[in-house]
Amino acid sequence: MKTVKIDFDFSQLLTIVKQCDLNQKLAIIKAIEKDTFKKRLSILLSELKNNSINPEDIIKETEKVRKARYIKKSKK
Repeated sequence: MKTVKIDFDFSQLLTIVKQCDLNQKLAIIKAIEKDTFKKRLSILLSELKNNSINPEDIIKETEKVRKARYIKKSKK
């Protein structure tokens, strides 16, 4: 298989992607997710290490979500 190298900028890449059909776009997304997994995981782990979550914060957030769901359900 012969390899061809083409230089293009980011806006040209976006133009090419916009011309792809849905299945091709989904395949591109999968490839990018696979390619960037280690970096995204590293960022997530570093954020978790720097942000301590205590039980009180979890309880407050849980109560907030439950209250919002209750209000939404009551309006139906």
